[in-house]
Amino acid sequence: SVRDGCDPADYTLLAFGGAGPQHACAIAEELGITQILVPADAGLLSAAGAAAARPERFGSRQLLQPLAGADWLIPVLTDLESETLTAFAHPGAFIRQRLADLRLKGQDTALTLPFDHPSQLTAAFHSQFQQLYGYPPPGHRAIEVVSLRVIASLPQDSPDPETFPDQSTHPASLTPLVIQDHFSTLILEPSWSATLGSAGSWLLTRPDLTSAPPVSGATAPSTINHQPSTLNYQLSTLNSQPSTIPSPPPAAEASTAELFRCRFQGLVDSMGELLRRTSVSTNVKERLDYSCALLDADGRLLVNAPHIPVHLGALGECVRRTAALIPPAPGDVLITNDPAFGGSHLPDVTVIQPVFGPSGQLLAYTANRAHHAEIGGITPGSMPAFAQNLAEEGVVIAPTWLVRNNISQEDAIARLLTTAPFPTRSLPDNLADLRAQAAAACHGAAALLSLCQAHGESVVRHRLGDLTRQAREALARTLAATPFTETGASTTLDDGTPLSVRLTKSHDRLTVDFTGSGDVHPGNRNATPAVVRSAVLYVLRLWTAEPIPLNEGFLDNVEIILPPGFLNPPFAENPIHSPAVVGGNVETSQRIVEVLIAALGLQAASQGTMNNVIFGNAAFGHYETVCGGTGAGPGYPGTDAIHSHMTNTAITDIEILERRYPVRVGEFSIRPDSGGAGQFRGGCGTIRTYQFLAPLTLSLLTEHRVTPPPGHAGGQPGACGALDPAGAAPSGRPRRSAAVPLPE
Repeated sequence: SVRDGCDPADYTLLAFGGAGPQHACAIAEELGITQILVPADAGLLSAAGAAAARPERFGSRQLLQPLAGADWLIPVLTDLESETLTAFAHPGAFIRQRLADLRLKGQDTALTLPFDHPSQLTAAFHSQFQQLYGYPPPGHRAIEVVSLRVIASLPQDSPDPETFPDQSTHPASLTPLVIQDHFSTLILEPSWSATLGSAGSWLLTRPDLTSAPPVSGATAPSTINHQPSTLNYQLSTLNSQPSTIPSPPPAAEASTAELFRCRFQGLVDSMGELLRRTSVSTNVKERLDYSCALLDADGRLLVNAPHIPVHLGALGECVRRTAALIPPAPGDVLITNDPAFGGSHLPDVTVIQPVFGPSGQLLAYTANRAHHAEIGGITPGSMPAFAQNLAEEGVVIAPTWLVRNNISQEDAIARLLTTAPFPTRSLPDNLADLRAQAAAACHGAAALLSLCQAHGESVVRHRLGDLTRQAREALARTLAATPFTETGASTTLDDGTPLSVRLTKSHDRLTVDFTGSGDVHPGNRNATPAVVRSAVLYVLRLWTAEPIPLNEGFLDNVEIILPPGFLNPPFAENPIHSPAVVGGNVETSQRIVEVLIAALGLQAASQGTMNNVIFGNAAFGHYETVCGGTGAGPGYPGTDAIHSHMTNTAITDIEILERRYPVRVGEFSIRPDSGGAGQFRGGCGTIRTYQFLAPLTLSLLTEHRVTPPPGHAGGQPGACGALDPAGAAPSGRPRRSAAVPLPE
């Protein structure tokens, strides 16, 4: 309950089962709960529920037709209801509920709407769409009826609500009591009172729970039986010396702070689930390549769902730069993927919603970043391996409005995506995923405002600030316990580009200096300062090893020095004159994490690459990252075949991949003996073979194909990655055939 942000003390405890009521008072006291309900059929509750459930029958019909003029639905609905009632074959059956699944024409996700008459559907869809996405549906888009469903049921009388008299049947005493029927036993602890309801349930209360004196001990009971003639229960008095029951102290500040942290965590978790559920693209829906977060009114990252670290650490920089250009206003949702404004690379599109509290003042931001597998560029999949400028990588979306004053700007975004020099190849997927991103941001904003309603805006503001303080103090504790004053590490990318870092500790401050790293990269390995900040934030979170979400409070006492170069490249207004960055986000970020972990001596290197595989044609682009091994550390081996560090995605299920695209996967297995040897062996990588069934463009972005991932503390390096189209695995083990007959 606490992990879901719910304080048990705010609820009534329901005690059921044969033994549940025996422990209810003791459990309630542990949780600070002051009211318990014991149903009359506590010992038979599951059976009683099954007996009370009414039979139902469901009928459905897929339509996939425009809604326009709902009168045509009346005969369809009449036939469906008649079929369902006939199949029920019961004279008393009736249609209890009618449901319609509606969506915009071309949209993948449908909204399920209850209705009484088809004439209500258009207004209901507009209302539900507004509630979900935060803006009304575009007027020029047709509404499609996906299906109709009806639920037939049998009549059932609703029982009268149970009432409880004002006076307690058994007032609180200093001796425990036993209340027993044929199927369950209730122990009424001292200081609790019990009231018998009109239907035989017991309501237990203890309003003085938080002020009860401390316990002084108890003795073994004896029993006196009493059987009233009008009720089927047995009351026993447990004779003991007068004693009192301990009660918990008032909720500690730490407990309250944890409850709010979990509430904020639940908020961003639900954003992520809504984004996944309402998206369309394989990359978002199946690979889960997206991230959701909550930021304070200054645009500082506070709490995030456990999504993609390279996204999350950059969101604060993106929100701050975007808000500086477009002042936040109620009814606005902003969008950008521009690396000059805190973006990572062009496929990662960020959607930002400012949240204004009940006072009208800016309270926070909800934001999410999703990787669009296709957003233009010189190759399908928008991650060209040999791009030399930003324009070649896709469509640049400078900070602008996705929704302005509650009016969708989708048409303007669509024009931008289709009129750029290298336009998107999959506009419907782009727009569908943008709607899902807007819906997720809107949902997070509504959830935050509901917390303001429940607890007050000032309390919510204070608790948001707590998260930053917790992160700042966590790093301070780690710095205080760390003996070094200066440490560092250096490496090179596969093409020889140097990457160097020096960490200097001075009291409670840390300097992270990347002086000595390479100049602006001629290819696509340039990383934006936001990506570097992401990597630093992620490693600091690892270093502290405390259960705190990624939060920019970790960086309050950290100075990051980034000389001009491939970790801090210049950007021009015209993307043709800006450096390419697509590999900086996925590859350089991994190598930055690797060199920081080496400087801190935390563990051996992991795969150090996202192993990006991108393929497509003029109609689509697909992107996935292939997992590998993680490095061993002090006292533990590495893990085989897992996404690690700056990536945290899934990999596309083979069944989905082969159903949606002209490709067959011949093998996906662990690559034997590829982890570095040592006292604790490094994790092994993977082998994944593809057979393409149509002419496609294939792009690979990888690292550690030349320089192996280094070991630590005397451990051996891992094996380099390899592309082997000849059909033999890098280990020398023959691969099984991937031959699949091509269609004629």
